[in-house]
Amino acid sequence: MLTALTAVGQFASSVYLPALPAMTRALGTDLPTAQLTLTAFLIAFAVTQLVCGPVSDRFGRRHLALIGLGIFLLGSVVAALAGGIGAVFLGRVLQGIGAAASTIASRAAIRDCFDGPEVARVMALTTMVFGLVPGLAPLLGGALQDGFGWSATLWSAALAGAAVLAAAALWFPETIQARMPALNLGAALAAYAPILRSRAYLGYASAGALGLGSLFAFLAASSAVYINHLGASATEYGLYPPFGVTAFVVGAAAARRLAGRVPAPKLVRRAYIVVLAGAIGIAVLPAIGLFDKVPIMVGMVVFSLGLGVVMPTGVAAAITPFADRAGTAAALIGFLQLGGSALGTAVASALDPALGPIAFPVTMALLSGVGGVLLIWLVPR
Repeated sequence: MLTALTAVGQFASSVYLPALPAMTRALGTDLPTAQLTLTAFLIAFAVTQLVCGPVSDRFGRRHLALIGLGIFLLGSVVAALAGGIGAVFLGRVLQGIGAAASTIASRAAIRDCFDGPEVARVMALTTMVFGLVPGLAPLLGGALQDGFGWSATLWSAALAGAAVLAAAALWFPETIQARMPALNLGAALAAYAPILRSRAYLGYASAGALGLGSLFAFLAASSAVYINHLGASATEYGLYPPFGVTAFVVGAAAARRLAGRVPAPKLVRRAYIVVLAGAIGIAVLPAIGLFDKVPIMVGMVVFSLGLGVVMPTGVAAAITPFADRAGTAAALIGFLQLGGSALGTAVASALDPALGPIAFPVTMALLSGVGGVLLIWLVPR
C-alpha cells in the first residue's frame, strides 16, 4: 500500500510523455510549452509537500492520503478532457498537489513503522517503485498514444488514481503515534529550521534533487528527441526507458542489501561517481558522433544504476535523525527533490531553442556536476 501511494504520482509524471509531440499538434501549441506541463506538475508536487509534511504530523497520514488521491483523480480527469493547453496545465497542477499528499503520507508512515537500518531497507523498496513506474509508464503511454490518441495517456492516470484511492480507503491504516498538538503557519515554518541547519541533510537532499533533475531533464525532452530527431515511433520510444528502469531497480536493490553494512556517506559518494559517469558520458556523445538511440540509453543505464543507490540511501540518512518530525523532514526532502526535478525540466526546455536535441545531455551533466560538488562539501566523511 505504501508503494502504491508513491507510485501513482510517478506514473502520472511520465505516462503521457510519448504523447507530447501529438498533444502539441492537437492543442495548437509548441513543444517547449507542452514540456512545461511536466514542470508545472513537479512544481505543484514540490511546493505542496511543504504544507503536507506538518499537516500529516498534526492530522495523521490516512486522511492526508485520501484527500490527496481525490484531488489527483480530479486533476487527471481535467487534463484528459482538456481542449487547450491551459486546461492541461490546470489538470497537471491538481495532479501534482494530490500526488504530493499521497507521497508524504507514505514516506512519513515508513518512518512511523520502522527504525534504524530498516528505514533504509524499506525506503529502498519504495525507491524501486519510484524508479520502476516512471520508467515503464512511457511503454504503456506509447502504446496508448499510437492506439487511442494523446488523451488516453491521461485517462490511464485517472484510472490509476481511482484504483489507489479505493485501495487506500480499504487498507491504509493510520500509523502516527503522537500527533503535533497544534498547527499554525508560524509553527509549520519553524519546524523546518532545525532540519535546514543540518549540513548532512542538505547534502544528501541536494545530491538527490539534482540527480532527479538530471533524470527529469531526460524524461521531459527525450520523447521529442527520439521521435522527432532520431526517427522512433511513440511505441518504439517507450521500449527504451525500461532499460534505465532495470538499472535503477538493481541499484535500489543493492542499496537495500548494503544498508547497515556500508556507511551511508561512503555509499552515496561512490554511487554518485556512477551517476556522474552516466551523465557526462551522454553529454559527450554528440562530440564523438554517437548521439543515437542505443548509446543514449547505455548512458542512462549507467546513470540510473548510480541514482538507484543514491536516492534511498540519501533519503534514509537524511530523515533518520528527525524521528520527532518525520513528516516535516520527508516533506522538505521531497520539496527539494521535486524542485530539482522541475529545475531539470525547465532548464532543458529553456535550452531547447538554442541547443535542440543536445539540450537534455547538457542539462544532465550540469546538474549532476553541481550535485556532486554539494555532496562532497556538505556531507562529512
